[in-house]
Amino acid sequence: MGISDEEWGRLQKAIGWPIPDQEITHLNQSTSPGHSTFSIVGLKESYKVREKISVIITATTTSKNLKRYGGDFFKAKLFNADLNDEEWGRLQKAIDWPIPDQEITHLNQSTSPGHSTFSIVGLKETQYYILCLRLKALKMYLPTDISFLHYTCSFPFFLKASVYGEVVDHRNGTYSVALLLHWEGQAQVSVRLEHSSEVVQILKKYRESSFPRSHYNGYFEGPGLNKTKIHEVVECNLKWGADGSWRKGDCCCEYKDIKTGTVWQCERPKELSCDKLVHHSYGRLESPLHLFEQQLFTKKVTYQMICNNRQSTMEKCRSGMTTPVPAGFYLNDVWKSFVCNTRQFSPAQMGNCLKNKIVYLMGDSTTRQWFEYLERNVPGKCIKRMDLHTPPAGGPLMAVELKYNIIIHWRPHGVPLRFSKMPITDLHYINNDIDEIAGGPHAVVVFTLFAHLVFHPITFYVYEVAKIRQSVVALLSRAPETTVIINLCHNNTLSNANMKHYLLGMKDLLHIDGVIFLDVWQMTSCHYLREHIHPRPVIIANEVNMFLSYVSPSCGLFNWILFHRENGKLTWSREG
Repeated sequence: MGISDEEWGRLQKAIGWPIPDQEITHLNQSTSPGHSTFSIVGLKESYKVREKISVIITATTTSKNLKRYGGDFFKAKLFNADLNDEEWGRLQKAIDWPIPDQEITHLNQSTSPGHSTFSIVGLKETQYYILCLRLKALKMYLPTDISFLHYTCSFPFFLKASVYGEVVDHRNGTYSVALLLHWEGQAQVSVRLEHSSEVVQILKKYRESSFPRSHYNGYFEGPGLNKTKIHEVVECNLKWGADGSWRKGDCCCEYKDIKTGTVWQCERPKELSCDKLVHHSYGRLESPLHLFEQQLFTKKVTYQMICNNRQSTMEKCRSGMTTPVPAGFYLNDVWKSFVCNTRQFSPAQMGNCLKNKIVYLMGDSTTRQWFEYLERNVPGKCIKRMDLHTPPAGGPLMAVELKYNIIIHWRPHGVPLRFSKMPITDLHYINNDIDEIAGGPHAVVVFTLFAHLVFHPITFYVYEVAKIRQSVVALLSRAPETTVIINLCHNNTLSNANMKHYLLGMKDLLHIDGVIFLDVWQMTSCHYLREHIHPRPVIIANEVNMFLSYVSPSCGLFNWILFHRENGKLTWSREG
């Protein structure tokens, strides 16, 4: 497969998952989200910022028996909750405002921002204060001293804050989570059963099998009689594993990539020859599940909520940084990373960071979302998409910005790929494309390889990643100043347990000096918006900001503008 036995052993260990100690025969023996519970250890009325909230999860079966083994796939997060009735009452009371005791008749009786002042009581020289004072004209008048001074920069109830928690499996039916509180305001614990341990084992079984769960269409076109054109659509799939072809006998046209050795098969057309394959698209999905397994996958027992019974000075983003748990948290919909100093970029700053760069985005529709975001925002909508006469969803795509000399490419990876109908010649294997890049300080290579391969055996996934690894090592050998970024998989509604295993596998196999991992799993797991196969725009924006923080950690940005008065003159300076 392109990797050593030792690496294969490490990979198997990395993606290992506790196995149930018995085989169940009835649905009521499986983990029940309706009967499983979590509890907060030593629950208090209030917590301080950076305190840990300890949570214990207890798995219970549908027949209300405690489970005695682990392997369930739970997800936990801490987030800023919506207002309940009690909080809404407090809010109404909080925004109540005194009424002026008289009506004014002239403007000079109104509050003046130019003559009003503030002072800090007990100010010490060694302390620093960040003040956000703003006078709002709300028809509130002197001399009643009830003018509205807006002294907070955001309202505390709607923080849109959240943080991810790693679930520890104690392999006895109980699980624990440590959630670190990073913001002031309301917070709520959320625990969800993604898959029972029984479902995880089913996923493992089919992940290691050659059963063709995802099918694809091949479109053949060629000349017919009397200047007519023949069109034939057949089923295609990957030829892989000990079982070989998913169709037996002399059934198929085979297309072997010379460099990777990957073999793609299409059923032989009735009228046309094999060399007339022109387009490719996704096809039908085929479920290998028998009736009892289907019951274990129903909505009532998967993806269900379980009932309740630092910011310090960060170093610049670079390769080789580890991802802690939690890796960060959301505050006002902005991801605050614990890995490195990620920034928020304006369009002009994006242009500065990508100046004189060629960005190669490869993979699936999630990297296309990056392309579309950059197209809308870099810089000031001056970037222009070139008309390559390709489908906007299937690509390949290219955009250029002349002022900053920026070129951005996006291309989907090779088959298997569940895209709409598109020319098959436009589908390139990632390692082949990387081999064609000269590299250098101007080159930024970003790729992802997850969602479209979870329908196929993990051995094929390892094979593909091993080929990519060879190409990345060669690229960094000939051009070590090249920026190589791997955008790891998102948490979405598509076979989460499998995605998690593939994530662990890629991180292990592609642990190469100089390669940057963007671990966005936690970013999509803990956000208050529901997971989606295509992350929502607010998440994509945070991902791109993290990407830019790695591409150019110091691109002329500053953190603060400091104003000071000297000899009666107001001056300012940049810091950071």
